[in-house]
Amino acid sequence: MTGEHQYSEEKLIDYLKGRLSKAEEELLSKAREESGSLAEDLAVLEMIYSRKEELGLNINQYIRFNQINERIHQKEKAALNPQKGSAEISKKWAFGMAASLLLLLTFGLGSYHWWNEVPMIAVASQHEEIRELTLPDGSQLILYPNSEVRYPERFDEDIREIEFRGTGHFEVEANPEHPFSVVLANSEVRVLGTVFEVKAPVGGLEERVSLIEGVVNMRIDGNEKDLKLSPGESFRFDLPAGDFSVQPFDVQEVEARKQGSMLFHQTALQQVVADITDWYGIDIEVSDQLKNKRISGKFKTGSLSGMLQTLEVLSAGKIKKQQQRYLLE
Repeated sequence: MTGEHQYSEEKLIDYLKGRLSKAEEELLSKAREESGSLAEDLAVLEMIYSRKEELGLNINQYIRFNQINERIHQKEKAALNPQKGSAEISKKWAFGMAASLLLLLTFGLGSYHWWNEVPMIAVASQHEEIRELTLPDGSQLILYPNSEVRYPERFDEDIREIEFRGTGHFEVEANPEHPFSVVLANSEVRVLGTVFEVKAPVGGLEERVSLIEGVVNMRIDGNEKDLKLSPGESFRFDLPAGDFSVQPFDVQEVEARKQGSMLFHQTALQQVVADITDWYGIDIEVSDQLKNKRISGKFKTGSLSGMLQTLEVLSAGKIKKQQQRYLLE
């Protein structure tokens, strides 16, 4: 992109992040409409998508992203005006098909749905907010704080697929002919009908899937074979190490979360703090002496001050507030 082109990568990122004034948004919209290069538009979107983890786009910003996909699609339709010469139409049609394939390969199923004009639904929960959703097939989802889900208004004939980040409790309607798939950042949960919990927070150190009822097949990026879970087993993907394992888990932890509590059993203090910060949206730094300490106990969500007091007792540490963050030492 040249610095002179208003429809630049950085300008579009500012738009997605909501940093532009109303006047600046109108100028950007005009630049998009006047842009004559579909290839350039696609290149901008491809660059942004390649930086999605770095940018940390939330689900609402992804909605804006896909709305721009749709506008490009409309530009392609206009380019295929039947009043133009057949040679020019043929050329643009071929280019349009190539652009369609590029979008499908680059942006995945989410953009495929937008391309075929299937409305997408995006729901996000804020810190300390719990939301209960019914998906198009009747499956139930509890969306815990700081989580987001994206799914089509209706599932297609072959598979029921959603995209998910955060922590959620799933009760999936049984349908052997139409598998249910939860796509995470580094793995995929494939089920027919079952009850399970997913913990895959944005920026977290692991992805975890804990099976309560039924059967789950885990698909891991770069792994040729699926991994099957049985009830009482938890799949854990250590993202920094790139390793995964299957371990037994305490179902009471899942039940406690549904009842508004956090239950830990010999859990590393650093992971306990990560769960608390994810729930409340605060920043807690743990001293090096305490990071690897393991604690057990039950935290009642609700009052932040009560949560911090419980953390002090169980960790045998002291919490100090320093400007916008807390220090546990």
